[in-house]
Amino acid sequence: MALGAWQRLPASVVLQVLLLSVPQDLQFEDGRPSWPRGRSGALLATAQIEQCHAECSKCHLFDFDLSWHCLECNPGFDLWVDGCFLPCPAGQYRYGYDCLECPPNCDVCVGGLAHECQVCSPGYTFDFRGLCVRECNRGRYAPANDRTRCDECDAYCRECIAGTRISCSSCYSGYTLRILDANTNTGECMQDCRKGFFRDSPNDLRCIQCGKHCIDCNSLYNCFECETGATLFRGICYLIPTGTVDSTVDFEEYLSSGAGATWDPNDAPSWQLLVAQARRLLSEDPLHWDPGSLSNWGNPAVEVVGTQ
Repeated sequence: MALGAWQRLPASVVLQVLLLSVPQDLQFEDGRPSWPRGRSGALLATAQIEQCHAECSKCHLFDFDLSWHCLECNPGFDLWVDGCFLPCPAGQYRYGYDCLECPPNCDVCVGGLAHECQVCSPGYTFDFRGLCVRECNRGRYAPANDRTRCDECDAYCRECIAGTRISCSSCYSGYTLRILDANTNTGECMQDCRKGFFRDSPNDLRCIQCGKHCIDCNSLYNCFECETGATLFRGICYLIPTGTVDSTVDFEEYLSSGAGATWDPNDAPSWQLLVAQARRLLSEDPLHWDPGSLSNWGNPAVEVVGTQ
């Protein structure tokens, strides 16, 4: 085939040139082939033609298996694996040479499963699970077992994802949403209390005061704002130290401050008694002896004389 004929082939036709025969006595001079006397000066070659898909506009040779694959299709065609196909109608998706049905209430999808929808049908929208459900008015929701109807939310909920009291996604004026499920951003609607107080449950009429040094919260262990002179750490307010200790404290001063138990040398048992009692108790039952129990030490007024 002449070179000009090769250039006139459509883009979907790939040419692969193979050298079929080269003279064994071919020599090279200055990098150029030097043909033996009486031999033709043309290399023997042929063209192996491989056809990509008829509507393919760009092919590519993969090195690992030396096979040709389509990369781009002509306008109006969709690429699927190595073929170019007309788009499937709305509500269907391409599966090989066939167009299969999308899941219900879905116009554009990549598969037949409910979570493989990309565009819902008119009147439907994606819920928190990524499924197409009926678009409901405020105060109603599409139940999980029938995504084509709308049911009433709980009376405390302005908007919801289910019919329970803890499935609210927004609340009416005068109520605050307390998040119970971070994945769906839903919870229960609590009636507002004045600042510094919170309500423990929707049906509890009491307003409970926030924790110590806290001026705004939604529970005892989840403060939002602390009073002046306190700092917030993990939902709890702590007083900020007003001074620093720049001197050492000895043991007697530590005990006299009330931080530890007071030790009166006159009432304390002698060292000899402590050692003797400890030896006796360890020899009797060393595995079950509790040194913190005062009854195990006997009478502290009895001295053991001569014990080292």
